[in-house]
Amino acid sequence: MNSEIDTLLPQVRQPSRYGGNELHVVKKKWDSVALRMVLAFPDLYELGMSHQGLQILYHIVNARENLLAERVYTPDRDLEELLRDRRLPLFSLESQRSVADFDILGITLPYELCYTNILTILELAGLPFRSADRTGAHPLVIGGGPCAFHPEPVADFFDAILLGDGEEAILEIAEAVRAAKESGEGRQTVLERLSRIEGVYVPSFFEPRYDDGGKFLGTQVLSGTGLVRRRILADLEGASIEQPPLVPLTRIVHDRLGLEIARGCTRGCRFCQAGMIYRPVRERTPEKIFAMAEKGIAEGGFEELAACLRVSAVLAGRHPHSGDHGADQAGAQDRFYPGAGGGHRPVAPGDQQGDHRGRLDGHGGCGLWPGLEIDQALLHVRVAHRNRGGRGRDPGPGPEDAESRAGRQLPGERERRHLCAQAPYRV
Repeated sequence: MNSEIDTLLPQVRQPSRYGGNELHVVKKKWDSVALRMVLAFPDLYELGMSHQGLQILYHIVNARENLLAERVYTPDRDLEELLRDRRLPLFSLESQRSVADFDILGITLPYELCYTNILTILELAGLPFRSADRTGAHPLVIGGGPCAFHPEPVADFFDAILLGDGEEAILEIAEAVRAAKESGEGRQTVLERLSRIEGVYVPSFFEPRYDDGGKFLGTQVLSGTGLVRRRILADLEGASIEQPPLVPLTRIVHDRLGLEIARGCTRGCRFCQAGMIYRPVRERTPEKIFAMAEKGIAEGGFEELAACLRVSAVLAGRHPHSGDHGADQAGAQDRFYPGAGGGHRPVAPGDQQGDHRGRLDGHGGCGLWPGLEIDQALLHVRVAHRNRGGRGRDPGPGPEDAESRAGRQLPGERERRHLCAQAPYRV
């Protein structure tokens, strides 16, 4: 441990953000591995620890004996000021090593509002902002995540960017960098290796062209094939993480066990980024979901479980195995929440069966609109967008023709939205 860092932590709010002592954290000996990677989330710890994607990659890398993955989050202002005043570098949570000491700095691109935090991480780590200014003495800076599908605003800051699913690609990237490191290859050769991995975009291999008036004319390929295809994980069922979940020592935004039951959506809502970039649809079986839930709750001690589909407005009721599983749901409630009562049938927009008024659940929730999360029995739908401890109302539909063009309008939807608006809910 770094004694200088240890003297700083008592001076900041919530030092547990930076201690790296969560339950099930992975700590390896620095010299026992061939490649070292630090995974960064460009926002506060409370948000980054709620991000399931980073934990998935963290466990995948650390499952390999010759690889090491640690974490770093954007520090709060108090620690940032202390690091600047003491001229100390940004450090990883697990070993308190400087971020600049790692071979790879992997940065998640979750949303555009955190882009300035990427620069904060690079600056505090003592790394040049632009990829062109870095040398072989610096770690490779690799990005990935939802915003990787529109990388140009931040392309100059990254050596490479992964488009698509990272479960398989991250190991291929690590192996390519490890092999190049052992053979003593230069930075340019390493980038060429990375460009041959499906889904990896190397910005320096492309150059935008403009006319005299500044109008964009196209992109010139400087190296490589010039074609980058999105990386797709074919088998979601087989990509399950067997390692126990990280359990924080402080309260985070989504303080519960998260399970991904499916990825992708075919509805085609034109306002939904996730519904497009996570295609095609891939699902896990109910048996696998229940097994993961039981294991995760037993190992993590969570009191709440959220099973989600990896899209922002996908419908739990559209899961191919979510039909009428009343008995299964009741059994799951008995296992996870004894005495919680019987199961409920999931409801999705466009579902025309039965009386809608009977679909309001006993907790005051409403399962009639996208943005759903799975409740106690995994298949009991509740409204996910809610005000904690308060009441909320749906803002109401827009013009029917506009919603239809956006892919949002469904048969009987206006009536369902009106019903939801009249049904206050609580947490």
